[in-house]
Amino acid sequence: MITGPTFEEMLHPDRIPAEIRQRALKAREEDPLHPVNLFNITWRNADNQIYHVVLPPELTGVDAPIVVIYAHEFPSGSHKVGAAYSVLIEKQLFGEVDPNVHTLVWPST
Repeated sequence: MITGPTFEEMLHPDRIPAEIRQRALKAREEDPLHPVNLFNITWRNADNQIYHVVLPPELTGVDAPIVVIYAHEFPSGSHKVGAAYSVLIEKQLFGEVDPNVHTLVWPST
């Protein structure tokens, strides 16, 4: 069975067991389709910082800084993988599917 992070671990990847987190970070670069990449479904990088960029007022013309978070570092380069994974976990928790038995196909959004 392929398992991935809990919702808590997606929010706080520093709570993922260190050995799994290191394998996931390595797989991100070396084997992007490996199931351990499910543990890379997070808005945080290896240093536990949120992926973001601050747009300066010189660019935006607004006196307040604008912060943009991005998902280009997610597995598959899209935050949509998190939505698809969330549906799987919900269905597993309610006993509606078993990845060992069922083939699951659905759009991510």
